[in-house]
Amino acid sequence: MLNENQPPSKSLGDARMMAVGQEIRQFISRQYAKVGPVLNEKAKRLWAGATALELGYGGVAAVSQLTGLAPNTVRAGMRDIQDPEIQASPRIRRPGADR
Repeated sequence: MLNENQPPSKSLGDARMMAVGQEIRQFISRQYAKVGPVLNEKAKRLWAGATALELGYGGVAAVSQLTGLAPNTVRAGMRDIQDPEIQASPRIRRPGADR
């Protein structure tokens, strides 16, 4: 039974995002607002992945919530940023992933 005096429980994503400080969250929001509109799909994914890796714990949740990118996109960027073949490829999507 819900107790009206208790605040609603936070989701795991919210708890992880709180691991990233307010100042850093503001910086990420400002940075993405400036560069996001000019990045293509691959560049957004790589930027998001690199940013999440730098943040460490809570990075995926923070980058996802602050940019509007799906958590799976951020995770894919983390994988891509660690794969030199994908970084060097001029393709935006993997072979077979075209629309």
